Amino acid sequence: MLHIAHEEGLLSNHSNMHLGSRCALFDEHYDLDNDLRCGFSYIRARELDKLGVDKVVKKIVDTVGDEYVYLSVDIDVLDPAFAPATGTIEPGGWTTREVNFTRRSGRTMLMNCDQLLAIINGMSDAGLKIIGSDVVEFTPVYDNAAETTGIAIGQIIYEILQWMVHVPVKTPNLKDL
Repeated sequence: MLHIAHEEGLLSNHSNMHLGSRCALFDEHYDLDNDLRCGFSYIRARELDKLGVDKVVKKIVDTVGDEYVYLSVDIDVLDPAFAPATGTIEPGGWTTREVNFTRRSGRTMLMNCDQLLAIINGMSDAGLKIIGSDVVEFTPVYDNAAETTGIAIGQIIYEILQWMVHVPVKTPNLKDL
């Protein structure tokens, strides 16, 4: 659906990204070329293992620059072992295995968080200006008895809200528009 938003001129032509996708490409050249045509660059799920969180965050910061950020998290970016409650499960997603150091309010905290949370924290620490977010593809009926997907989503939303507090976006002066 994002290609429709692009066609309608609703998206930036150069600062959009797809992160963590791992589905089979039906037509690799068309799929990836169409992403590029619509102003999207991408970091596929397995690239995170090669690049590491810090380089992924750097690529995001370099791509987004000073633009405003709207973050849409499709919960199936996480491996189904950690988030089974989605309609399109696929193995090989991001995991809950990394430890990340983040700086908040001038102090260093040790956080046990997954790769996605480490990336969200990295974008916050880089000062990217987030103006909105959503988390999609959660299907509660598919969650397990421990409700691991719901817990993961709660933590993702918490980190996004912390980012919004950490990097407040000032309302533009209407006289300047």
